[in-house]
Amino acid sequence: MSMRVCKCRGLGRQASLMWFNILGFWAVGFTTGYTLTFRLHWGLPGVWWGILSGVMVTGQYLSNPAMMLSNMSLTRVAASSYLLGATRSSGGCAHL
Repeated sequence: MSMRVCKCRGLGRQASLMWFNILGFWAVGFTTGYTLTFRLHWGLPGVWWGILSGVMVTGQYLSNPAMMLSNMSLTRVAASSYLLGATRSSGGCAHL
């Protein structure tokens, strides 16, 4: 899962990662853990099952093949235009 997270960050999909983590860990994992621990009186195993459910849901979202697709020609053009703009505005030295 961490390799997919790194690849998504490199592809510029940080916003998608944020929403997947919020949905997986907070909406699913936290509510499942709370329900199992306090409502069903499972105690500490309920917390662990909640964490596990959050990790599993987030992993499923990240295993979506569409998250790993990239348009390399569009990415190359965007990076080139960014670097050209940075070198022109900074007097010839790109500050990245």
